[in-house]
Amino acid sequence: MVSECVDRTVGGYRDVLFGQSKRIAFMINRIKKMMNRTIWAVSEQMRRGAFEQEYCEAGFSYHDNLPSMKISLEGEKRLVFSGIIDRIDTYEDEENIYVKVVDYKTGGIKLSLNSMFYGLQLQLVLYMAAALDMERQKGGKKNVVPAGMFYYYVKDPVLKLESSAAPDLEEQMLAEYKCGGYASQNPRVLQKLDSVFGTRGELESGARSSCIPVNITAKGDFGSYAKVLSDEKWQTLMSHTLKLAADFGSQIMDGVIRVHPYHLGGETGCDYCGLRSICGMERAEFVQCCHQMEEKKEEEIWDELDEGTETGH
Repeated sequence: MVSECVDRTVGGYRDVLFGQSKRIAFMINRIKKMMNRTIWAVSEQMRRGAFEQEYCEAGFSYHDNLPSMKISLEGEKRLVFSGIIDRIDTYEDEENIYVKVVDYKTGGIKLSLNSMFYGLQLQLVLYMAAALDMERQKGGKKNVVPAGMFYYYVKDPVLKLESSAAPDLEEQMLAEYKCGGYASQNPRVLQKLDSVFGTRGELESGARSSCIPVNITAKGDFGSYAKVLSDEKWQTLMSHTLKLAADFGSQIMDGVIRVHPYHLGGETGCDYCGLRSICGMERAEFVQCCHQMEEKKEEEIWDELDEGTETGH
């Protein structure tokens, strides 16, 4: 089925772009291989959890009247978001509906708390806010709770076999497709995202997920690379993101278009800019006009966000 779908897609472009060269044939075969592996990896991730797909390519716009996606600006102006969420998965218990948002990526972009804090990565948080609104609009009596927001990376990984012992190749391959992002720190939710964490409410000591960025130490605490959020932090992050969106919307309406590329850590706003060759900005000019952003520790970011919540800023 995958082979047929790929052939059908590229068939319309064959005369223009996809000739009969060996190079193009190799690329098509590689695409088929990547799609087959992607289907396997996504299926395995779903099999290991209890969440079920609710929507695929879920679109939202002005007509859906999602409260979070309509932001009031100065005067009577409003900023209204529209978009398409690649996948929304849900799980229900007696009291709650848990929502997981997945966005497919072909690049290596990582979800960073620093980038979300400065407004460089708004998309996934806005998708989560929209998905929660979509569930609430169904009119049920259950609480609608965020469970996780993730990037799934479509790629063609190559395994590195560094040990003489017989490796679990399937598990190693699945780990290569591990999603990036953030999950709820609620043990019951984590266990529904990946059964490796146990099934009885208490997290399994030493558990390490091959599906999401969460690991548990031998003492039962979250590991150093675990990306988890409490219910309070979910709300704080979404409120901060919506405020940033309102600020950016106001700047657009005010005609703010100054040259002001960001610089955060080792990344700049010019790195992947499609107009870079036209702009021709020299290094000295960049240093003078760039927006230098301080790379903060996660604890510092949460302290600032909590302080802003308390003061209403």
